[in-house]
Amino acid sequence: MKKVSVLISMICVFILSLSVHASDDAVNAPADGCNVTYITVNGLIVTPSISAEGDTVTATYDVSNRSEIKEAILFMAVYDEGRLQRVRVNKIDDLKSGKYTISEDISDLEEGKVKAYMWSTELEPLCEAQKYENNTPTGSSFEVSEVKLTDGIFKASQDLGKSYIMQLDVDKLLAPVAHSTGATDSTSNYYGGWEAYKYRSYTGTGISGHSLGHWLSAMSTMYAATGDSAVKEKLDYAIDKLDEYQKTDGTG
Repeated sequence: MKKVSVLISMICVFILSLSVHASDDAVNAPADGCNVTYITVNGLIVTPSISAEGDTVTATYDVSNRSEIKEAILFMAVYDEGRLQRVRVNKIDDLKSGKYTISEDISDLEEGKVKAYMWSTELEPLCEAQKYENNTPTGSSFEVSEVKLTDGIFKASQDLGKSYIMQLDVDKLLAPVAHSTGATDSTSNYYGGWEAYKYRSYTGTGISGHSLGHWLSAMSTMYAATGDSAVKEKLDYAIDKLDEYQKTDGTG
């Protein structure tokens, strides 16, 4: 027990010396689950890997041992924002062929970084250090409909946007689709600018008609955000007309 305590103390001192210089290079992580086979002596092969499931990081060591080495030490150094937080140590008293693991929960850390080692009791590395960095942003997603704006600049901006998209002429936005599917021969109902007839897809730049897609996205998002029935009514009209034009064309 005295020898183990001395070993653990030496390991902690070594890790603390690393933390003094704990730059990004000291704890930068390779790809999750990186495997490196490390042959230390004749008869000993160690294949290490490191991965995370949820907030738990686990280093796994797949050992094939026909050597004279019968003991080993697994230890895991845990950093947060470049500072050493703690060290976990597992002593292997009978190193046989098989898998050995060491794990640590890093849910309490802002920027959890981990280095895992496998050493002999003589403090010689038996494989390359394994590294893991948790840089996954925290938080959760939510639906647009779950957010309701109250009086202020954001509500004013939303109201202005709704006013603009609601005043657009849906039939003018639909005109390129109606003409290209053969639902009408008229080209007089087009909007101007890049929506003009001369920019239709089969003879021009292909940009005429594309504003309808932007408008549909804006209207859908606005309805999800506000629940305004007038927005839905206008959106439903456009979708019904598109369905009509697709049936006229026959190609879907």
